[in-house]
Amino acid sequence: MAGLNIFGRGKRVEGDGRLPYLFSFEVVPYKLFAGRKSSATLFLKVKNISKEELMTSLSVELPQKLSFENVGLSRIKEIRLGNIKPGEEREQKVQVMNALDADKGDYTLTITTTAHFNDYEHIMNSVKKRISISVV
Repeated sequence: MAGLNIFGRGKRVEGDGRLPYLFSFEVVPYKLFAGRKSSATLFLKVKNISKEELMTSLSVELPQKLSFENVGLSRIKEIRLGNIKPGEEREQKVQVMNALDADKGDYTLTITTTAHFNDYEHIMNSVKKRISISVV
């Protein structure tokens, strides 16, 4: 069975059946403004609650009309956090900006926290959360 690891099959994270991460976020300021350039900082916290050290990455996906830079081209950002020990928490911050033509309303962001093995190409487990940012 150990030979199957070379084909991308992973091991299971030992634990009590819970997801391997606790995840929290905060948006400062909590809203963006329509009709003008504005930005918010997204603070992401990931805590390893499994019994093993986990190679971890974050992926943030933004909807149309939001981006990570002024030009507005990139809407997916992947952040490699490295190995997180059991009980360890890591914090990352990401700048989110709106386009000038962004309509008022709530925009949904998708954040995926992924546990890897061997390298970042092999996925063991992942946790997805959807959050919203308001444009007023």
